[in-house]
Amino acid sequence: MTVLSKPENIAVVRHGLAGLAEGLGAEPDLVDDIKTAVSEAVTNAVVHGYPESVGPIDVEARVTDSLLEIVVRGSRRRDTSAAAERRGPEPSCRPRPDRRLER
Repeated sequence: MTVLSKPENIAVVRHGLAGLAEGLGAEPDLVDDIKTAVSEAVTNAVVHGYPESVGPIDVEARVTDSLLEIVVRGSRRRDTSAAAERRGPEPSCRPRPDRRLER
C-alpha cells in the first residue's frame, strides 16, 4: 500500500497491518508489537522523510511460511552530515525466531 506522509495515515497503516496479522493467526501480544513497530516506522517516515513536504510512503507486507515481513519506505533523503557519519549505519529490525505466526 502507498499512503501520503500525513500523520492521520499512521493509524491507517497500523490498523491495516494489525488486521492482516490477526487474519494470519498472530497472538494478541504479537499483534500489539506489530502495531507499535509499524507506528514507529511510519511516524519516522512522516517526520524525517518529508520534514517540509508531503510525499509517498510505501508499505509492503510479505508472508513466507510463518514469517510476516513488513517494509516501510519513505523518502530516499539521506543524512550526510558529520553527525550521521559518527552514528554509523541505521539500525534495522530482524525477525526473532521465537515470534512466529501460528498457521
